[in-house]
Amino acid sequence: MGIKAADECVYVIWKRIRGLRYVNPINQDQEKKKFFASPSYNPHFQYPPLKFDADYYKKKLRECKKHLDQSGIAHLINAKIDKLILWIELLENRGKEPYTKCGIAYYGKPSPELVETAKKILAKKIKDNEQYTLSAKEVAEFLRRQAKRWNIPWSIEIKKHLGARADNVTSEKTIYLKHGEQFSVEDAKRLAIHELGVHARRALMGEQQSYKIFLIGTAEYEATEEGLAAAVEEIKQVSTPKVLKSYAGRVLAVHLSLKHSFRAVYSHLVEYFAPQEAYQLTMRAKRGMLDTSQPGAFTKDYIYLKGMEEVKKIKDIKKLFSGRIGIEDMPKEYFD
Repeated sequence: MGIKAADECVYVIWKRIRGLRYVNPINQDQEKKKFFASPSYNPHFQYPPLKFDADYYKKKLRECKKHLDQSGIAHLINAKIDKLILWIELLENRGKEPYTKCGIAYYGKPSPELVETAKKILAKKIKDNEQYTLSAKEVAEFLRRQAKRWNIPWSIEIKKHLGARADNVTSEKTIYLKHGEQFSVEDAKRLAIHELGVHARRALMGEQQSYKIFLIGTAEYEATEEGLAAAVEEIKQVSTPKVLKSYAGRVLAVHLSLKHSFRAVYSHLVEYFAPQEAYQLTMRAKRGMLDTSQPGAFTKDYIYLKGMEEVKKIKDIKKLFSGRIGIEDMPKEYFD
């Protein structure tokens, strides 16, 4: 097995284990109703069982390392292998005490400086004048037309139990919209840029490279991925103060969840957001936990604002569209 074979092996395993389906609660609707029916209730989430042998895949990934040399590509693949092993360990520990530590090992956690930035954004009073009259089906049709217009061969589907209103699964070349959600016209335009114009396009460009590491994403690609999507929203003028406020809310939700219960986090966020949005932000930060009355978090959501700040420091963001690469994974001269 050489570098190419190791790259292919990592790709095959990545297709089986990645995606957020294993951390999105399958009883979201029931627990949400209980939460709003009782002023003291903390959700108890349930998750789908893992459909792969975690120990087997960790072993296979470690075996791939033996066939890597000292080249730059091998370095990227090696770092990705470490990251995928962390991901498997995170999934194994859903609902268990080590879960939060696994999440921090994978994603990190918001710095005090980023938390302060988020608080400053949230302190600004803004009005949400958008009209949420579009169904998921209507937005899906709009995105399908945009994908066809932009020559992006991805599917747009509607799905239950998503942790967000929209999600993309690169391994399936599919963008999912959450069943039952209502969207505004501004939401639809932003999703076209965010999901198709950035996420899908970066994946398509990565697919054209010689190594699949640029399709599956380098080790630290995710903060760049979400930060770039947020930055391009601004460039294309489809972002709004409401969107930036949501990104700031995600940072605060993660920060608070590390130390507080679901109910306590929600109670803080509802000072800045409408009840439904405050709940959604809290749920995203508490994904992967069973008893959300306990401190702990799925820390991913802070990377949107973090990544956005990092991307804005790059002079030529076109280079970020060569594949699903992370700013931290590439040499500094790459962006000169």
